[in-house]
Amino acid sequence: MERVACDLCGADKPIQVATKGRFDVPLSTVMCRRCRLVYTSPRMDGGEARRYYDGEYHATYADPQGDGIDEARAPSASHIKEREEVARQRFEVLLALVDIKGKTVLDVGCGTGALLKLAAEAGGHAYGVEVAPQYAAFARDQYGVEVFTGTFEEFLAVNTRRYDVVTLYHVLEHLSFPSATLKAIRTLLKEDGALCVQVPNVVLPFVSTGADLYWFLRIPHLYNFSRRSLTNVLGSAGFRPVTLQQAEGTYLFVLARPSEPAPLQKADGLWTMLLYFKAWQWWTAQRRWRRRVREGVKRLAFAALGERRARRWAARVRGGEHSVPG
Repeated sequence: MERVACDLCGADKPIQVATKGRFDVPLSTVMCRRCRLVYTSPRMDGGEARRYYDGEYHATYADPQGDGIDEARAPSASHIKEREEVARQRFEVLLALVDIKGKTVLDVGCGTGALLKLAAEAGGHAYGVEVAPQYAAFARDQYGVEVFTGTFEEFLAVNTRRYDVVTLYHVLEHLSFPSATLKAIRTLLKEDGALCVQVPNVVLPFVSTGADLYWFLRIPHLYNFSRRSLTNVLGSAGFRPVTLQQAEGTYLFVLARPSEPAPLQKADGLWTMLLYFKAWQWWTAQRRWRRRVREGVKRLAFAALGERRARRWAARVRGGEHSVPG
């Protein structure tokens, strides 16, 4: 494990906002006092992260319907179908903003390669980067697209092309050093090129859906962006957001163009963000308490009445009747 400073502004005295994540595993989430970037510290170091993505990540998060943790395991049929449907939705948004025909497209973290397949069918020259060997092999074998197997840093060492479009769909939050990666992408992108990024919005899930805080926070997400922090990360790396919008419910989608690096803009309010996380923790605790109460009442009813009578009683309660069935 390694303790890290803020990737955006370099400050090293963050405020802790959560101590656990999805599946209630220990996870230290902190917020930078200066620029309000939300990130994980301490976190997995480079070697731990590579082993995690080779096995546990795909079995736990990306493809839970697969056949267990196995570095050589191919993506499951259900995962392939789901990725193809998601790629179609995302590609429709991309096509409305960017002309793909005849353009070179690089998808960083391409997974199964479903988006690259659509880009190639639309007349683009599609290339991908994927760290998981089984997924990169699937993209090459099933979709016939050119995919480099390895990290983005390893790809940079051998790449000789410049690109018209670079996409990072749910990749930026996984990167150890997103600012450095974006600056490297800036050198790969043509001056009239486009960068497309999509990430979870750390502010939206609780406000719009009442989601569980500890379900939203997860081990592989090293960073959690808001509109302002995402804009600042892109601006400092030399990108000017042209389109910044809500996508697929609770995500942020941004299309950015190359520009001169920009100074940090106004950050989210410190007390606003602290109160937001406190409210989210309180809501999560109340929601879990209510769930435990419901489960406890259900178990007691089943034990006292038997399952069939208990279900009849529960239906009456929902309908406004409170007498126990005979």
